[in-house]
Amino acid sequence: MSDIYKHPPALIDTFSILAIDSAFDKCSVGLSSSVIRSIQSSNQPRKHADEVLTMVQSILNQHDLALSSINAIAMISGPGSFTGLRIGAAVTQGLAFGAGCQVVCVSSLAMMAFDSLRKRDQKNTSEIILIAVCVHARESEFYFAVYSSDDAGFPTGKLPDQMLDVRQLQTTLDDLTISEVSHSRPTRWIASGAGWGHALLADLKTPFIEHDFNPSCDALLLADLATHQFHTGGGLSPEHALPVYLNDDLHYATV
Repeated sequence: MSDIYKHPPALIDTFSILAIDSAFDKCSVGLSSSVIRSIQSSNQPRKHADEVLTMVQSILNQHDLALSSINAIAMISGPGSFTGLRIGAAVTQGLAFGAGCQVVCVSSLAMMAFDSLRKRDQKNTSEIILIAVCVHARESEFYFAVYSSDDAGFPTGKLPDQMLDVRQLQTTLDDLTISEVSHSRPTRWIASGAGWGHALLADLKTPFIEHDFNPSCDALLLADLATHQFHTGGGLSPEHALPVYLNDDLHYATV
């Protein structure tokens, strides 16, 4: 049996979450509670399968914790690297079954929206904030979603994660922009993600006021968003923690 399960448990009187980020180029593992903020990251791209369990073991040992003391495990459900998502789901399921805890599945696009939200000044509460996330998937197709900001500054889904071509993307933006005109409060549009800088979208007509082409995502950001989701009813049993592929016929590029 792995040392992850043998290590003597430490007493934690607060909610603690282990986060496994395997959807991006470099893998990271985070541990978060009211008294712990810790992260371990790989310096090697695309070495997720080789390093993720070692990082989990290391971060638990660092804080003298057993896996059984963790309340939930967070994973990225997609979109992202086909292989990376499968690795993350398999590791998360195995650990969650062993720990007897729930899993929180988080969208990588929601993470990007969350980082873009955290970077901006939230003092102007008179505005409706919409974050449009776009990442190039393959050829002329893009991962796309729109999130709004709740009162606590967390992203909530306005349009679900989807994959669109350039024409569909323009139509979707036009329709949403028109629908937002009816609101009495002004709308501030934020563009999040490197996809908005892609040459294929150079002539796209957009309502954006701010751009964040390089949102920074890691396992601690995942832990923060997953903790919020868990406390609003977002926990799943391990067998239901599965990757979400926006098109099962394609092997997507890494987000």
